[in-house]
Amino acid sequence: MSPRERKLLVIFCVTIFIIVNLLILPRLLRLRTQMESDLVLLRSQRDESRFWLGEKDLWLSRGKWLADKTPQFENEGAANTALLETIQKGAAQRKIEITDVNVVDAVEHGRLKETAVKLNAVGPSKQMIEWIHELQQPGNLQGVKELSVKVEEDRKRIRCQLNIIRFYTMKAR
Repeated sequence: MSPRERKLLVIFCVTIFIIVNLLILPRLLRLRTQMESDLVLLRSQRDESRFWLGEKDLWLSRGKWLADKTPQFENEGAANTALLETIQKGAAQRKIEITDVNVVDAVEHGRLKETAVKLNAVGPSKQMIEWIHELQQPGNLQGVKELSVKVEEDRKRIRCQLNIIRFYTMKAR
């Protein structure tokens, strides 16, 4: 090879090297950036998984508690009836007057169902507060989802609009 051919070969190789770097280098940098962000995401997921694994016993015990405490009913009607009876029993014991009772359609939450009753209630202040507190005991898997309170002018009686819910499961057939 003559010196001129060698010089042309070097120029050609340098040119090819520069072109390849200009085309490939940005792509490699984008891939590196993407891999770094993926690595951060994977580390975050790993840390979150470690956290939840550390909480495993707590969530297993909560799941067992839910399985033990969740009431089971044959159908929606039985669940609605049981909720209404609980509400009326507590209200009657405290001399609370219940009006405008409306049963709300059941809503599914995974394996749990939610039944609800909307109603108006009027009664003595102290008894009304005790009754609302009784309705919200976690062992019953029921609570007051919505509450609107108006104190009557004599301040001895309270008028409430309530939406009371209870969670339940269907009995296996």
